[in-house]
Amino acid sequence: MVEAVRELAGGRGVTRVVHGFTVATNAFLEGRTAAVGMVTQEGLEDVLSIARQTRIRLYTLRPEPARRLVAPERVRGIAARVGADGKEVAPLDPDDARAALETLLQAGAEAVVVALLHSARHPDLERRVVKALGGAPVPVVASHSVTAEPREYERWATAVVSAGLAPVVEGYLLALEEELAADDFRVMLSNGGMASAAEAASRPVGTILSGPAAGVVGARVVARAAGFDRLVTLDMGGTSCDVAVVPGEIERTTEADLDGVPLRLPMVDIHTVGSGGGSIARVDAAGALTVGPESAGAVPGPACYGSGGERPTVTDAHLVLGHLHPDLFLGGRRRLDVAAARRSIRSLAAPLGASLEETAGAILELARSHLERAVRRVTLERGHDPSDSTLVAFGGAGGLHAATLARALGGGRVLVPRAAGVLSALGCLAADARLDFARTLLEPAEAWPPERLEEAFEELEAEAGKALDRERVPPGRRTTVRSLAMRYRGQAYETDVAWRADAAPVEAFHRHHRERYGYARPEAPAEIVAVRVAAVGTTAAPALPEHAPAAAGRPDRRAIGLRRGESVEVAAWEWAALPVGHASDEPAVVFGDHATAVVPPGWAWRVTRHGDLVLEARS
Repeated sequence: MVEAVRELAGGRGVTRVVHGFTVATNAFLEGRTAAVGMVTQEGLEDVLSIARQTRIRLYTLRPEPARRLVAPERVRGIAARVGADGKEVAPLDPDDARAALETLLQAGAEAVVVALLHSARHPDLERRVVKALGGAPVPVVASHSVTAEPREYERWATAVVSAGLAPVVEGYLLALEEELAADDFRVMLSNGGMASAAEAASRPVGTILSGPAAGVVGARVVARAAGFDRLVTLDMGGTSCDVAVVPGEIERTTEADLDGVPLRLPMVDIHTVGSGGGSIARVDAAGALTVGPESAGAVPGPACYGSGGERPTVTDAHLVLGHLHPDLFLGGRRRLDVAAARRSIRSLAAPLGASLEETAGAILELARSHLERAVRRVTLERGHDPSDSTLVAFGGAGGLHAATLARALGGGRVLVPRAAGVLSALGCLAADARLDFARTLLEPAEAWPPERLEEAFEELEAEAGKALDRERVPPGRRTTVRSLAMRYRGQAYETDVAWRADAAPVEAFHRHHRERYGYARPEAPAEIVAVRVAAVGTTAAPALPEHAPAAAGRPDRRAIGLRRGESVEVAAWEWAALPVGHASDEPAVVFGDHATAVVPPGWAWRVTRHGDLVLEARS
């Protein structure tokens, strides 16, 4: 990455870099995190082990337990405690806290989290414990400083993940900042905003969805330039596919999940499935074809990469069916090995009793079924109709599946950006600075009239203002977004409601609940769980360049495989040679430097002034 930035700079000084990455995600999934110790209350040492006891696979005969975040020998309880009302139940003994720390250090703790009951609403005891542990040879983090959201298990788990990631993320960002020597180095956060490297390193769990969040921002930029607002984004790379719905504005959630671990932080609402170009196809013990989630990765990669991979992947299936041009991959800088791809697919064709082309087509159909379920989960299951949205397909593989997937979902429009393979980078440049703040209330709504809520919001906005000062955001570019986390009394989870001083919050909650879940209960008492403020430093989105064809081009003719071994002759275009305004209703495949788009029969397509492709179903 450093070499790429220097090459782009062309010998000039680098003024500004915004970086989206998956270092935190990979470190967590691979277990490359620091050994974390936890100081909690006596009797609560097993909270993280017990978790929510949710069975992810209901009918599994041997369900796997929740991922163990902290080893039992690195959890110690202390007697100090406050009640739900904040009143002291048992006093803090500093010596008790220091003895717990010493035990954790002897057990190998490289970081310590102080996780106590009711600290989301009454954080003072956690602060006093952290102060008592001052001078510790390892970082000591209070859970409420990572997330001030309610629910002990979720808050503690989030804090433990953040503490474990701290040395990995901090070391990576500080080293990168030094090597880049840019005047302004920023990092994409999971909330779809950006922040300084120091801010990101202070709460590394907030970078878990850094790269995917940037992709959603980039998709919104190119879609608006093309005149589309209601979107479903499909970011398909080599290992996974990230799906999100954008009904005008980017949707966020505070209830994310990573490998079975809940994360209570504001994040772009993204659903990920293990289906990408490198997803490996195999025949299981029952003789059925399966695809993913295991991936060939970049090394050795698909068989057609010629880097030592031999197992068949989705990319190999595309190459066998003619969807990829072996001589135009990466702009012609790397040739794909067609013979190796055919050998890998043929290894599955024999046990399946199918032809080479039928097997390749079946692999793609299975991969698309995974994508279809992912899109349904973020749309239909949440009250959004995908048929009235534009599917924005990007990542290296998104354009290969987009039209067929949109048809299966009842949609009739697809946008494949010219910069599909690097759209997340565009999202980084377009992202606003954004930091989120919350204060837990957990009180009946009638206890918080508008004037009292105004005071709570102003306190949070004062804190947000100081954070924007540290981020060097000019006063003229600052805005704040207020919202309330609300629920009916007795509900287990809350929903976020935009707040305006001239609107009754309870009535707004009923309306929002009806829109989201299909019903409301006006007779039921409502609670305010938390007040939230997003501090935003607006950024001018980069101007998208006008598309200028490299040279006047004419298409070749090419046979590509479709479903069940069928094939059709299509026009084969090089993306760079397509003129602005070009329109056609014949099937085609468009080869770009870092992405390819397939236009199957039944679709019309055109080229926008920015070089993006818009596909529209003819019926």
